[in-house]
Amino acid sequence: MLQLLTKPQKTTLAKLLKKRAGTLPLPQFMSVHSSYGLGTIAGKSLRLSSQDFSELTLLFNKEIGSIDGFLMAKQALNRIEVSGFVHNEKQHTTAVMNNDIRIASLNGEIKVNDKVTSIPEYTSMTFQYHDIQTIEHDCVVVCENLQVFISLITIKPLLPESVQKALFIYRGHGKALGGVYRLCQRLSCPVIGMTDLDPKGIEIAYTLPRASACLYPNLETLKAFDLNTGRSDLWQAQANAILTAQRLSASSQQISALLEHLKNRASCYTQEILANQQARLELYLF
Repeated sequence: MLQLLTKPQKTTLAKLLKKRAGTLPLPQFMSVHSSYGLGTIAGKSLRLSSQDFSELTLLFNKEIGSIDGFLMAKQALNRIEVSGFVHNEKQHTTAVMNNDIRIASLNGEIKVNDKVTSIPEYTSMTFQYHDIQTIEHDCVVVCENLQVFISLITIKPLLPESVQKALFIYRGHGKALGGVYRLCQRLSCPVIGMTDLDPKGIEIAYTLPRASACLYPNLETLKAFDLNTGRSDLWQAQANAILTAQRLSASSQQISALLEHLKNRASCYTQEILANQQARLELYLF
């Protein structure tokens, strides 16, 4: 999550951690509190304890690099420029438990159970599956990757108008899928998949309960990518999923064409790569 901060935010954070003194301004650093549970909200500031400073320093070193090195180099890394490099929920801690439903929206309004709740940018809410009775959004978008889910505001211009008022739900990973999938099964609004553009991502989009569409760039956008933009290692690792993806997408000429493009380049595009490339997403109906 820290690598998604802007360069000025990273610089502010690095200087604070180096001094081990001071507070972080809100709402700019609300994500530090909401994503990691660090700090205590005090008015318009986030107050850090000695333990918070230590844990946040470790996170900075892990996700961005040496604090001294960052301040010296003043690198221009922001948002998803290190796409797929760190904060990978598949390699680190699972972001949600089995019955957790982690939700967000592009306009900061959560419409659940006939109630509208406003939340700050870069934040999300977590419900228990059984606590959600109704959803009053136009549609639900299930996002595969945590890194993209927590940076929805930064990629808002890349999303089509049809999902601007959607409720976004983080899919979870591994065994932490049950609550999200059960929720989708009983929704009355449309369900849309927002996944990696790779064989497994296509499979996820098609097998989401009640899913009727997915979000991917158009073919011309992909053709304009540099040949080194994608990840050939993912294509090789997902060889066993290619036939499944071909079978599921056979009814859609557009998605089949995207998959054929991946095959021709023997490469895949994660959500982080697509965001990094500022690729506009379009709605593909199944």
